[in-house]
Amino acid sequence: MKKTTAGTSLAGEYLMDGPRGVHTGIRLSNDHHFLFFYSQAGVERTARGSWYQQDEDTLVLDTGTPPGDDFALTEERLLYGSDIRVGVQAENPVLHTHVLCRIEGGGRSQQLRGSRNGVFTFSPQSVESITLVFDYCPEKKTVFKPLHAFNQFDFHFQPWIMDVYFRHWQLQLHGRSLKGSHPLLNGDQWSFKPAG
Repeated sequence: MKKTTAGTSLAGEYLMDGPRGVHTGIRLSNDHHFLFFYSQAGVERTARGSWYQQDEDTLVLDTGTPPGDDFALTEERLLYGSDIRVGVQAENPVLHTHVLCRIEGGGRSQQLRGSRNGVFTFSPQSVESITLVFDYCPEKKTVFKPLHAFNQFDFHFQPWIMDVYFRHWQLQLHGRSLKGSHPLLNGDQWSFKPAG
């Protein structure tokens, strides 16, 4: 459908009456930029992008393409011994315990939760893939496929790990409310209502 530039009157803040403890909403600006915000149990996540009114009843929001994986490989090497070691480093060591790591290879899989020092130690096996998931962003996964038979892999958090990204998120206009799905919650019947 054709994009329209109509709808600048939609500018404003919309809040969702969501699950208990969840605070989330959208701020639409007149210049067709938006801020999406989400907060639950002290965890805050945001998204920024552009919006347009696709037709009389549909609003479309887009953040663009994510800049890359949420964890970056800093080093891989072969160490003495046969254990597989995966390190994940963050400036805040508390975050280490909120990372889940899974290695797969040779028909075998192992999974561990991070320790305070950010090191996962797995028993010997071949490593065809390493998957990292951060508890506060469970919808995102970083999958790394080693090219060499190493047994030490070090990663660090990327600064955008808490950012939310989505492509062509559509919301339906119902009176003054916006209804549809949510980037981080299940279901497609959420309602965002004008604040105030």
